[in-house]
Amino acid sequence: MRIFKRWSTLALGWLLVAAGVILIPLPGPGIVVIFCGIAVLSLESARARWLLLRCKNFIRSHWPEMHAQLERFSNGIRRWKKSAFKNKT
Repeated sequence: MRIFKRWSTLALGWLLVAAGVILIPLPGPGIVVIFCGIAVLSLESARARWLLLRCKNFIRSHWPEMHAQLERFSNGIRRWKKSAFKNKT
């Protein structure tokens, strides 16, 4: 039973990582799906736990810059939508 649980956890983790890699160029949350796959893999693998810890530390240390960049991007989109779809009468 333990072997089945281990293999199913590994299969699900790798399936999520593969789906995330496919979603990167397509419209969808590719990076988020990859992180979820790594989180599932970290239940059974020490390397995946190490990688997940590095990713968490990177995001924690760079979050203010990432958040500011995302905020600037979304503000630009809002301004563009406002000007592009303005009612021209």
